[in-house]
Amino acid sequence: MMRRFSVSVATLALACAGTSARSSPPAKGTPAPSPTRSDEPEPESACPKGMLPIPAGTLWLGSPDVRGEANERPEQKVEVAEHCLHQREVSVAEYQACATNKACPPLPTEVRLLSALPEAEHRAQSALCSANLADNADLPASCVSFEDAARYCAWKGLRLPTEAEWEWAATGGDDKLAWPWGTALPSDENVCWNRRAPCRVGSRKAGAFDIHDLGGGASEWTSTPFGPYGAAAPDPTKKVVRGGSWESVSPEALRPERRTAQPASYRDVTLGFRCAKSR
Repeated sequence: MMRRFSVSVATLALACAGTSARSSPPAKGTPAPSPTRSDEPEPESACPKGMLPIPAGTLWLGSPDVRGEANERPEQKVEVAEHCLHQREVSVAEYQACATNKACPPLPTEVRLLSALPEAEHRAQSALCSANLADNADLPASCVSFEDAARYCAWKGLRLPTEAEWEWAATGGDDKLAWPWGTALPSDENVCWNRRAPCRVGSRKAGAFDIHDLGGGASEWTSTPFGPYGAAAPDPTKKVVRGGSWESVSPEALRPERRTAQPASYRDVTLGFRCAKSR
């Protein structure tokens, strides 16, 4: 289950500022009071509270032949419509409001991976689900399945972003940035990575379009079924997951073009989400 990547000596030097191994979580505490939904209508031209406008444009989805992994190629020319995107990942407190209103199931307290773990390891992994961590209100909601995430977004009148929308925002649109936060190499100032536990949402510098944590923080569900670019029939049982996480130790894992896939029922301590809205 642990995610690790081959790195150069230079990359390891970058990573040495943090500790890569998971450790036992702090004791569970009482979350802050759940936020309530506002009934005030949004101006027609504005994005909902907590969301920012992302302009339309033409995205070269993926990586050119000389870069990236095989599932990032070939590059695809995709038109991205104007939309709204959450500035930060959905937090524990925000998700708990949905659960309190009976629109979402309770925030999960256990992982659900591709194969069963020995009981002791399952307990150790699940202990890092954000529902089990102390002072967790502003941590990203994690261990959520695709269905959990989609239900939360629907409750807010929103949806999960597509893979193309996610990459467009993470690369700064026409700027085609090397990293979601810009051109600087990863550091603790601009990305939550190489840690034993998650960071609070929005605690690192905002990147393109003033969006936080598209690299690092929590990896994020998208609404896109997984398949090779250009495939006529992607696998409907798997969804594209984008973004590195607080556990990533390699800068390679934080590239905005990097993509993985998980079954819709999958739950992991590093996997969360944010919502989008068409305009």
